[in-house]
Amino acid sequence: MDKYERKFKKKVNEGVDSNAIFQVLDHLSKKGTPSVSITKLDKLMQNMGRGQFSYDVFKAAYDSDPRLQKIVTNFDQEKIEFKQSEVDDVANLPGNPGRPGDEVGKMAKSATNLGDKL
Repeated sequence: MDKYERKFKKKVNEGVDSNAIFQVLDHLSKKGTPSVSITKLDKLMQNMGRGQFSYDVFKAAYDSDPRLQKIVTNFDQEKIEFKQSEVDDVANLPGNPGRPGDEVGKMAKSATNLGDKL
């Protein structure tokens, strides 16, 4: 072995750079952008010198970084949707897309519907 040669190979870190992803998504979110496509995010990440970007890379970052979970309301293979207001992530709120309806109303009705129990 040459005296200048390394004894160990440099370890390749294939981890997800969730900090860079968060910076890009946070910037877009604060600009008022409602969503971004995975393709556009790939281009933005490549412009930052971060290499290829895909849905799987985003999914891994989302699962491991609570900051991403706070600014993203929904995502799929095509796009990432940003939280637009403080109530976007409140479950069972009428008018939220994909959220079930009036849970409080159902609970109140069942609580007051005593029927033959009295």
